Amino acid sequence: KGVRDLCVAARLPELTAEFVSAGLDKQAVQARLFEKLVSSGKGFEIDNSLPLQDDPPAKVQAKQPDHQDIYAARRAAQGGKKPTATGARP
Repeated sequence: KGVRDLCVAARLPELTAEFVSAGLDKQAVQARLFEKLVSSGKGFEIDNSLPLQDDPPAKVQAKQPDHQDIYAARRAAQGGKKPTATGARP
């Protein structure tokens, strides 16, 4: 798993199988990935975005508030009394 994570972070996930079959440890994989990136000749761009996961994130379904339920709960909390429009106290 550590080898796969290193390859994905280096944006070279296709090399995972090769490194695992060779039985390389974490430090050897880091060294080979570094050599691969540097020797490509075109340099490498630093990209601090998170690598894409295998599973896409679940979409959150937003729910609209029910205004009638909110007002009914407020009236129930006030003892069922409707407030007067003038603001006068009973």
